[in-house]
Amino acid sequence: MFEPTLVLFDCSMVLIMLILAYLSKQLGDAMKTPPLYMAVYGAIVIITVACGCDIAAGFLSFTMPSLVTLGMRLGAGIIALGVCIRYWNWLFSEFFGV
Repeated sequence: MFEPTLVLFDCSMVLIMLILAYLSKQLGDAMKTPPLYMAVYGAIVIITVACGCDIAAGFLSFTMPSLVTLGMRLGAGIIALGVCIRYWNWLFSEFFGV
């Protein structure tokens, strides 16, 4: 089902993930870590596909369970979170002394 607020959420998540992927690439280049930031681009593709499925289901009148696309979004968020924690975990020890 087509939800305009969900499309806005998807667009904002894609923008945030693009920024984090770029910053993670720069940080990874400086720290000489493997290019794990590419997984964030994969998460962006997953969110875009989920948004496209929701839009197509709304306009073409076919039924697609909402849990499938929400699960895709959840998986993409978990992937992006894992990659960002891998690159940015030094901030926790810097700010919280952990």
